Amino acid sequence: MSDVDPLNQHKMFLIRQAIQSAVAADTIAQRLEEAYVKYIVLANAGGIVACLGIEGALVGGKGNAAQSISFAAVAGPMWLFLIGLISGGLIVSLQRARAVDDSERQGREALRVLRDAGRIVPTVESAFPAIARKGLKHLTLAINVLGIIGQFSFLAGAVWGLVKVSGMH
Repeated sequence: MSDVDPLNQHKMFLIRQAIQSAVAADTIAQRLEEAYVKYIVLANAGGIVACLGIEGALVGGKGNAAQSISFAAVAGPMWLFLIGLISGGLIVSLQRARAVDDSERQGREALRVLRDAGRIVPTVESAFPAIARKGLKHLTLAINVLGIIGQFSFLAGAVWGLVKVSGMH
């Protein structure tokens, strides 16, 4: 190994910047993880409310107007809403993975600057297995596609559900 190169101001700036970027990306990943859990809880609560709202149709009751909606009238829109919820959950999960990847790349950049300066730095394993690392470059495309699918599903489910329900009264 060559002589240790002194860490000049520029190299120190690059190291600080890479570490700050890594910490920021890690913070984003943590917030997205928390958002993902909230999303799942919200989706489950929404599913329970929806089932309670059509419980009369599920058990064949004919009590009031709200219960006179047939299950067949809302089954299709419910499937579309489910697709939208799943897409939304996957989007948040993929964004978290992208933030972890950004954090890891920034941390590795700080280590590279130190290594180039002749410092001894640890070899850090990746947060992702080899097969997952190959797919990381496609995360943005996957997030965009799922976003379009999710939004279309929500819109189509809402319109379809409103048409079916309003046509029954």
